[in-house]
Amino acid sequence: MTTIYSQLYTSPIGVMQIGATDDSLLYIEYDDSPHCQQKVQSIANALSATIHNEPSAYHQVIISQLDEYFSGKQQEFSLQLQTNGTEFQRSVWQSLQTIPYGTTTTYKEQSLEMNNPLAIRAIASTNAKNCINIVIPCHRVVGTNGSLTGYSGGIWRKRWLLDFEQQHSHTLQKQIPLL
Repeated sequence: MTTIYSQLYTSPIGVMQIGATDDSLLYIEYDDSPHCQQKVQSIANALSATIHNEPSAYHQVIISQLDEYFSGKQQEFSLQLQTNGTEFQRSVWQSLQTIPYGTTTTYKEQSLEMNNPLAIRAIASTNAKNCINIVIPCHRVVGTNGSLTGYSGGIWRKRWLLDFEQQHSHTLQKQIPLL
């Protein structure tokens, strides 16, 4: 049986639950999100795993990189991720990781980038199911009109993350709209 180790992490935008095995990151969820526990339990069920509320050896690596990110010193993560989903979902989450720090894209642009222009809604729905917040940067996807739509941590966190990244980015490719 697989063991998931879960630890709370206090970030500038709230407490987050970090779930990991001994060598891979499974989830980073906002502790106050209404669907947090449901998502965590879904991952545990998919892996036939038990959850232990204690850190794994890998938590130190994850927390170190999150600390560097939130201090504005790190723009990319080098973590071993374990995403649980269909092949399509994993491809959507992989595409999110190609969006450069300090930039945004739209759901439409993401669907075109994935060579699947008719899948805009499926892509948006899959982005919403992302369980590895910040590291898989679904917060960088905005509506076609530049509006900040959907984010499991709340729109205020999405705005904070986009503003934070814009302030710490040295090579902006797109301006983040100010609404």
